Amino acid sequence: MTTAPRRGGFTLIELLVVMALIAILAAIAAGAFFRVRANAEVSTTQSTLEKLNAGIDRKWKAVLDQAAIEAKNTPSSFQNACGNDPDRIRVVLTYMKLKNEFPTSVAEATNAVSFGGLTLPARTGAFAPLSAYTGTSNEERSAACLFLALTATGSGGEVFDVTPLQSQVRTINGVQMFVDSWGRPIVFVRQAYATELDAAPYSPGAARDPIDPLNKLTGWGNLTTFWDVIRNNPAQYNPGGMVPGTYTNNRNWVPTVVSFGPDENMGTLLGNPGSSTDAGNDNLISFRLRRAGMKGN
Repeated sequence: MTTAPRRGGFTLIELLVVMALIAILAAIAAGAFFRVRANAEVSTTQSTLEKLNAGIDRKWKAVLDQAAIEAKNTPSSFQNACGNDPDRIRVVLTYMKLKNEFPTSVAEATNAVSFGGLTLPARTGAFAPLSAYTGTSNEERSAACLFLALTATGSGGEVFDVTPLQSQVRTINGVQMFVDSWGRPIVFVRQAYATELDAAPYSPGAARDPIDPLNKLTGWGNLTTFWDVIRNNPAQYNPGGMVPGTYTNNRNWVPTVVSFGPDENMGTLLGNPGSSTDAGNDNLISFRLRRAGMKGN
């Protein structure tokens, strides 16, 4: 009786099959790893934007409260320029103080805000570190202004605690700023407007200027001159044309922080769902994150 010869090992074909299976499993595992990491980076940046937005909200409210107090003791020339209307005086002073405490460019941070005989001096102490900036990027300047606006003592003594976001702080071209998960500056737009902000859940009723709900600026004789001070002299950071060129009361604008997303490219700031190649489609925008929270998503 004869016995079959004992096999000594795998054939070449069997080894190739095993190697192919290992390669497929490795590719699947690597793909899953990178997807998890990408999702974590987006989640971290979203959390950073939400925390920054909360800090802005607190300091923003402090400015509004302080303006309401100071409006009662403004120079007579300023009151006359405002038509001696107490509500308009408050609105105009509020806009001036917001520009003074939340600049979005080096020019805004280092120049006084003046209108109608009232001058708010530049906060040179709070924004002194901007003199060390060595770059040329408007995005970096905006991000540096946001960092200093939040970490400096503002109206009512309000200060933002940067400790929970320390890992998202970088020194770029000589100044500190908040960055996203991809190392890009998180930019700040003081008066960001988009048509979607005029609808629910941002505007439950008719859209209104959040600083002027009583519509005291419309029809005011000095509106054009005043709006030029707020928007253009010096100019505020205006990516994607988000800051309205002319004043209209039926616009609901909001202070906004933005990350340019995983591709690190602004593209169309608000994105263009009709284009699969628009770099702006992955931008992370704070008011949209807030909208998701309003819907409970």
